[in-house]
Amino acid sequence: SAFQGLRAVRLADVDFPLILGSKESVILDFGEHCVGYLQYSLTHLPESIVDSPAMLKFTFGEFPLEIEQPIEEYKGALGSGWLQNETRHIAITPYDGVLDRRYSFRYLKIERVDSALFPVKLTNVCADCVSAVKH
Repeated sequence: SAFQGLRAVRLADVDFPLILGSKESVILDFGEHCVGYLQYSLTHLPESIVDSPAMLKFTFGEFPLEIEQPIEEYKGALGSGWLQNETRHIAITPYDGVLDRRYSFRYLKIERVDSALFPVKLTNVCADCVSAVKH
């Protein structure tokens, strides 16, 4: 009976750093609508042992349903280049980065999609919100 058949269940407040092992994911609710650029920092754990690049998939949505439906299954008329997702390979850490594309979102799903045996530590995950309106 929830909107779009999904409802948010608060498991815990997010504590940083976020630690993600292979094939793990987290969904963040920014609490308000954001339009801007995602910034984040990443480090391998343990920092001295790196056997391969980390690969992260970011999926953005204004509604929870957008981040729960696999983008690969999209069959709509809108060109798939407009879909709000991005995959990044990070080979050298520590890494501080910004996704180049401006996204419109409230929800963000971060998935670790590689198969490396070490965890990664995500910190400083934030949205640099911007406006197209002249002040």
